Amino acid sequence: MTTVSELGAMPNLPRNSPIRQSKLWNQDVTRVRPDQVITFVKRMELKGRGEEARSNIDLLLFTLNKYIARQDIGGSRIQNMKLYDSKPSVERLIELLEPINDMQRDAVLFSLTANMNFTDVIKLQWKDVLKMKLDTMSWRILKRNRKRDGRRRIFWNVGNRG
Repeated sequence: MTTVSELGAMPNLPRNSPIRQSKLWNQDVTRVRPDQVITFVKRMELKGRGEEARSNIDLLLFTLNKYIARQDIGGSRIQNMKLYDSKPSVERLIELLEPINDMQRDAVLFSLTANMNFTDVIKLQWKDVLKMKLDTMSWRILKRNRKRDGRRRIFWNVGNRG
């Protein structure tokens, strides 16, 4: 069992973060339900902490999906959940990417620029890139993550915890 509090960067959230003070914090991530997430965000909105709560949930969903893609967790009721109908602003995207490492950030950006599913991006190997038509921005991201130590996967550090 992995609790929300143990998942990836979640333990690094400030002690006064809304999610740390909620019942979700010590719950098994595979058992968190969408209605619990929505209720949590709505309650925090009433307390004037909605944006902070949404940010906490965004981090939870991002990290959870990374764990599922690596097969560290079998699945979750909230794995495909989305809080927003529209795309986040650039400022919101920067805020979401801030707590993760450079390679993880590049994997997310590559996913956006190459219009690929994030799960496919973290499995992407150098041999696959040669078959792809990519724009200049995607190539720049790839160049920042040059092949290291004989590793086949481009974004090899995305699967590491922390």
